[in-house]
Amino acid sequence: GGPLQNSNASVEIDGRRPPLADGPIAETTVTARLTSQPSADSLILRATLRNTGTAPVKLGKVRLVDGALSLSPGAVALSMTGWQTPSLVKRITERTGSKIFTQIVTPSQTFNLGFTTFTRASTEHWLWLESGRLRVESWCDFEGWALAPGAEVTSEQLRLATPTAPLQGLSDWADAAARQNPPRVWKEPISG
Repeated sequence: GGPLQNSNASVEIDGRRPPLADGPIAETTVTARLTSQPSADSLILRATLRNTGTAPVKLGKVRLVDGALSLSPGAVALSMTGWQTPSLVKRITERTGSKIFTQIVTPSQTFNLGFTTFTRASTEHWLWLESGRLRVESWCDFEGWALAPGAEVTSEQLRLATPTAPLQGLSDWADAAARQNPPRVWKEPISG
């Protein structure tokens, strides 16, 4: 147990948002396979979607996390813009978004959610207060991409972790992302 409580996964298919669980997804031609890989310091989540029908289906957001956090409402979070503008640390007093990675910090606990793959879909995290509790959603958005009949696609991979120190959490996520997306290293200097 980490701080995530009562999380429900869902997927947007052809404009509807049914729950996401292993097996056929109600009222669709899509079958899902959820994968979770626990390790000593993290949990990796992803979903594989297969269109078993005869017509394409449009995919939207695959919410891998949608739940409450047992963290103090006075928490701060790293909000990454996904652009070259500076990322900010914000007190969560209003709906706060972050691309790819977010880290929530209280005086006694750190929790991070970070996509370690980010090649097929836009990835986002949203945090907000609801009835005095912190809520979080983490999704990858296929933005209406059509999944062809007989085809399958895997969501981006989400890593959840409760590091013992905030800086270590950033470093651990970066290492996990680098393993999934090896940086390109040229043998000769690039010039042109």
